[in-house]
Formats: sequence, C-alpha cells, structure tokens
Amino acid sequence: MIVALNYHIHTKWSDGEGSPEDIVREALSRGLEEIAITDHLTILPRGPEPYSIRPEEIERYLDMIDDLADRFGGRITVRRGMEVDYIRETKRLVEDMLSSLNLDLILGSIHFVDGICIDKDPHLWREISQEKVDKIYSRYYELLAEAARSDLFDIVAHFDLPKKYGRTSDVDPLPTIEEVSSQGLSVEINTSGLRYTCREMYPSKKIVEELYRRGVTFTVGTDAHRIEDITSGISEVSRLVEEHELTLVRYSSRIPIILQL
Repeated sequence: MIVALNYHIHTKWSDGEGSPEDIVREALSRGLEEIAITDHLTILPRGPEPYSIRPEEIERYLDMIDDLADRFGGRITVRRGMEVDYIRETKRLVEDMLSSLNLDLILGSIHFVDGICIDKDPHLWREISQEKVDKIYSRYYELLAEAARSDLFDIVAHFDLPKKYGRTSDVDPLPTIEEVSSQGLSVEINTSGLRYTCREMYPSKKIVEELYRRGVTFTVGTDAHRIEDITSGISEVSRLVEEHELTLVRYSSRIPIILQL
C-alpha cells in the first residue's frame, strides 16, 4: 500500500522553490492522487514574517490554486490550504483573515516559542543547556495545546517539531495529546524530519500510538519546500499507516472524510 496524498507543500508564494503549477505537474508525474498547497501565513505582532505569504496576496494565491484544480481536474485533486502559525497576540487578526477564505484545510503550526524561531538555526540547539531545551519543549507543547483550543485549525502540523536538530527532552507531551484529541483535530504524519538531524517523522511512533489510542485521525504531508521532496518519505509513512492501522482522512471545505485505502 502506498499513500497517494500530500497535504503539506510550499511554493514560491511563501518559502518554497517551485510554482504551484510546477508542484501539481510533479505530483501528477509521481503518482499522487491528491495534494494541498499549504503556503505559510505567519503574522507576528510586528507584521508578517518575510517568508509568509502577504495578506494582500492571499486572494490571488487561492485563485491560482482554483485554476490549477480546474485545469488538472480528473487527473489529480488540488486542495486550497494554508499553514498558519498560532501566535497568541495575533490570533484575532488571523481569525479575521481566515474567516472568509473558504479553504479546504488549515494546518496549525508552532514555529515561534517566546519570540524565538525554533526550527531555523541548528546552532541555537547546539549551544543551549538541557535545562533550556526542556523549557522550550514544555512551552512548545503548552502553545500547541492552546492552538488546539483556538478553533482556528483542522490539522496539527509537525507535532514534535523541537526535535528537528536532534535535541530531545523528557517533557511529557501527553497533556497536549489529550487536548488535541478532545478538540477533534487531525494530526499530520510529517515526513520532513527524516531529512533532518532527528531522522524521524513527526510525530514519533510513541506519540502516534498515543494519538491512535484516543481515536485521532491522520493526514500525510512531506512538508516539501523543494520539488524533489514532493514524495519524500511517502513509502515510510505508508508502512507506518499499514502497521498501526491508522485512519487517514482527506479534507474538503474543512470537513474530514475517511480515506479508503
């Protein structure tokens, strides 16, 4: 069994390398049946991050996705998506932005912990003490639980992102797992960790098992920023889904639909 779906892909509209059309053509050539374009929307108190799609460009971005969905319809399904950072100070602003967009799915992410971007600079993780590592993990999971309660998102992206550069922690993610489960969110199995120091998908197998026990559904994403990563790790995630009999879902108009494999 090979999962033919990828719900986490970035393009030139944020920090990816390819155009949306480049992505669709590559996905089609590699046998994917359904994808979501999910460029970043990251609004900090000081304004949009440089890698974020500009708020004034969102309408044109979505029109382009709609055009591709029409042009390639019957060969591949293309969904309207965004990866949106949860930042407490801009929650209301982002909520207003998203309310009129008619997206198919919204990935909820935490990249910033107390103003520090935790996934861009490996040197940050090399130089800090274990005590500081534990504090970042603890705060990250607190923010992720808060994001789950926010009603902004459909899918939790890269659940245990702080491990990206190989620093681990004994901080217990169980309270966040329980919050995500109680809110009825899906969790993505994100293969991009296989390409970084941690050499492990997000979430870890242990977290996947805890989520599964609570009836959480899953989506699949490669978090591709380069066209060549459009199917990176798909075979590994397919084995994980089969081994644990995970329930995968697809999304349309923010409604989850069980994926029949």
